[in-house]
Amino acid sequence: MADNIKILIVDDESVVVRSCKRILETEGYEIDGASGGREAIITMEKKAYDLVITDLKMPEVDGITLIKWIKKSRPDTGILIITGYPSQDTIKEALELGIIEYVPKPFTTSVLTDVVGRAVEWKKKSLPEEEVK
Repeated sequence: MADNIKILIVDDESVVVRSCKRILETEGYEIDGASGGREAIITMEKKAYDLVITDLKMPEVDGITLIKWIKKSRPDTGILIITGYPSQDTIKEALELGIIEYVPKPFTTSVLTDVVGRAVEWKKKSLPEEEVK
């Protein structure tokens, strides 16, 4: 199912990054982690990802700033939000910026794998025909 899908998990809580990594690697995805928006940008300047899963509330470079950077610099990258603080305004802004979906914390293994699976399918459908394997 994973078909060499590369995912970057971005959260300032290392336990969230480790948990997502453990769950999604068992599904066959290639997972990297970043401890915040600044590290995510540096990482994404060196490597392309199919999907970024990011928190919104992070020090220095927050999730909204990261989403804007991704949309400008890596527009083909799908974006999911995981957040413990799903305010209506922030979620609305993130949706307007083009995220695929958001998941409130805490979440279960099945919710994470389901949402990521749907995001990967959405991304495959959005690719030009010749790029789909």
